Amino acid sequence: MTSLIATAGEGKGTWALLYKLIAQEPWDAIYIVTTPYGMEHFLPAKEIHCICIDSVLPIHQIKNTIKKGISGKINDLETALCLISGNGKDHMAVLGAIAELGLGYRLVSIENERMVEVQANFMCDGSGTL
Repeated sequence: MTSLIATAGEGKGTWALLYKLIAQEPWDAIYIVTTPYGMEHFLPAKEIHCICIDSVLPIHQIKNTIKKGISGKINDLETALCLISGNGKDHMAVLGAIAELGLGYRLVSIENERMVEVQANFMCDGSGTL
């Protein structure tokens, strides 16, 4: 399979979708970008790697925290990315981190109890641009 990077915001309404997405696939690794609240309360059945962010920090600091959390840990050319939970600032920081690391990504979600690709194969060249 591939690794999953997902954001888990503080609103629990979208967590159920993330729990299902995590459970549905045999992910190589799961990286959850979340706040201290999410680190304490988002507890899926599978092992996850949490990247704790502070959403009040400037976006570049959030991006750098995410980058440090995944740098050198994903060996594939692309990753699955789920942005169904969280806020726009955090989503932009994740996209920036992935672009700077040169990872491609597939946007994924869950529909009718199955993973679906929302968009496939965004490729990054490591320069921070798509």
